[in-house]
Amino acid sequence: MAATNLYLTNVWRYEQSGTDFGIAWRDPAYDDSAWPAGAALLYATTSSLQAPRNTPLTLGPTTYYFRTTFVYAGDTASSLTLRHIIDDGAVAYLNGVEFFRYRMPAGVITNGTRASSGVGIPPL
Repeated sequence: MAATNLYLTNVWRYEQSGTDFGIAWRDPAYDDSAWPAGAALLYATTSSLQAPRNTPLTLGPTTYYFRTTFVYAGDTASSLTLRHIIDDGAVAYLNGVEFFRYRMPAGVITNGTRASSGVGIPPL
């Protein structure tokens, strides 16, 4: 199967107001058209990430929501590989189903769930 790649230049919708969107935002049909859009790497202005920085975020709320679309030919999320640049923590969903968790506690995640700190750049 051919790899599906999301590059640093891919456009993402993002939400940074601190609003709790519950689980509704995970639905593929969720209307995120009112959210701002920007190319990755999205970053907070105090970030020390050693990578191209394209879209600045406001530093403040504990939760940011990010959404993008891509064509995936696989049948389950278990065959996905995710390479990331994440400061703090993240949970990723594919079509509303969690498939990746990084520096986040076990259990239900809400917009108030905190992660451990630190820049995470996994090896290639």
